[in-house]
Amino acid sequence: MYIRQECLFSFDELIKFQPETKLEMVLSQLDFSNVVLSLSRPEYKRGPKGYDPLPLLYALVAMQLEKIPNIAKLVARLKSDPVFRYSCGFSVLGHVPSTSTFSRFLNLISKSEALEEDFKQLILKAKNLNIIDGTNIAIDSTKLNAFEKPKPKSKIKDDGKSPNWGKKKDTDGNDIKWFGWKLHIIADCKSELPLAIEI
Repeated sequence: MYIRQECLFSFDELIKFQPETKLEMVLSQLDFSNVVLSLSRPEYKRGPKGYDPLPLLYALVAMQLEKIPNIAKLVARLKSDPVFRYSCGFSVLGHVPSTSTFSRFLNLISKSEALEEDFKQLILKAKNLNIIDGTNIAIDSTKLNAFEKPKPKSKIKDDGKSPNWGKKKDTDGNDIKWFGWKLHIIADCKSELPLAIEI
């Protein structure tokens, strides 16, 4: 018969004994209060409360830091790794959001302007701290693939928001085609931080 010894400390107390990870250091410095305020549901709304926006945002940031390629793998990691789940702000023993929840949340974020405002505030803060000087800037663009199924050019809406076909040449002169968008970035050369991002 398999008998496991009971733990003397709770999970929260055990985590406090661990050295702080890179993910925890980054998340502790981020202030998403404006975004959370803009995404929070009013108290008078009926129906299930859903997930708090802050852990969902933290999970999306963690996805980039941990180089998790897609939402399905992020959900799998949240389900299998209690420390990762705890670092993102979810309950260790509770349920984790589904891929559908993340998809609806990304749709909600895309309609909010709070993230863009926070980005502008971070740039101003970095400029005041002399991290960004802005004397030398670089402008570049890169392809951004769409997750939806490619459509023929005749059936694409040309509204500036829908994905479209793109084409460019690589260093060898070969054509590179993709279905999606073109991401334009202005970056500070000294700090290598982005100053503006436009799709």
